[in-house]
Amino acid sequence: MFIIACDLGKSKDFSAVSVLETQRGVKPGTYSLRSLQRLPLGTAYTNVTEHLRTLTASPALQADGRPPVLVIDGTGVGAAVEDILRAWRLPLISVKIHGGNNVIRKRGEIHVPKKDLVLSLQAAFSGGRLLVSREHLEHQAFLQELQSFKVKINPRTRRATFNGEGAHDDLVLSVALAVYIGEHVL
Repeated sequence: MFIIACDLGKSKDFSAVSVLETQRGVKPGTYSLRSLQRLPLGTAYTNVTEHLRTLTASPALQADGRPPVLVIDGTGVGAAVEDILRAWRLPLISVKIHGGNNVIRKRGEIHVPKKDLVLSLQAAFSGGRLLVSREHLEHQAFLQELQSFKVKINPRTRRATFNGEGAHDDLVLSVALAVYIGEHVL
């Protein structure tokens, strides 16, 4: 099964798209990162949605006649992108990313703390269950984002924030969305 995930951005952040293949018969929860890309800054959301539709329809990403699962960051402008993708009847999971502590499922939506996304990615990556080929054009950028991704604890509120320090985190969040859905939803 394939999972396509998109972390949306436009003017300051890139829209990042990852394609993970879940490995059957190897170990449960093993993923191969098949594609990882950043769309150019300023890419219109209509072009992002068309790119996702084309990927979803790709015969190479059909597994046993099933289309890939499409996951988007439905936070903020993601709601408008979600409307377009749902109108095309794509197999969509919209994840609303928040800073809280609990996963909330309501009315076909899933609200996930950013920390849960990051921890799922970290567990899969450090456990050797996320296989990343060095052949990807964005491989080096992905590793740099992972290295600059930091947890900060606010001493007053005791709340943790997860962000790339001085760098983008779009590739990390795209892959984290896919891994989280593979681990907790599918």
